[in-house]
Amino acid sequence: MPRILSLVASIARIFGPRLLKFFVHKPAPTVYGALKDTSSDPISALAREASASLINSYKYRDFPLSTGEVVAQFNSALDSPDLASAQAMKFQSFNEAM
Repeated sequence: MPRILSLVASIARIFGPRLLKFFVHKPAPTVYGALKDTSSDPISALAREASASLINSYKYRDFPLSTGEVVAQFNSALDSPDLASAQAMKFQSFNEAM
């Protein structure tokens, strides 16, 4: 796995700056923080499941998404809470299948 995928790396560094608009009054979580966040709000769920999917895309050759696809789908889902929730559930189903 690349060094950027460190558990202490900011998810904004990994997924890109579009997500920073959701963290105006606090820093974006680290990968570890996103994985440990059990909140059900759409952005937290998306960050948690996308972080797990990104790790799985590096670890498992048969994971259904490439790392680029995980990042692209994460960013596309930031357009609305409904898209974020739906994409989080999609990532979760892929993650649980591993």
